Amino acid sequence: MRRRSSPEIRKAWRQLDRENAPARAFVELSQQASQNSEPLLAYDIAREGLKHFPDHLRLRQNAALAQVRSGSPLR
Repeated sequence: MRRRSSPEIRKAWRQLDRENAPARAFVELSQQASQNSEPLLAYDIAREGLKHFPDHLRLRQNAALAQVRSGSPLR
């Protein structure tokens, strides 16, 4: 997986076909956002993925990690 800049991640997120994307797409984008110090974006991506894949463990982990990194661990 190539490392993307924050603007590239945001562009990929805007262009993602959220209704038809596989869980892997949400996982990768949320991880990339987290790695680029974008925890709120990472959370938004993971939460959207969880709407489509509610039992996906990695998406749940990414959402929780993003919350902790954004300073809101109790949510």
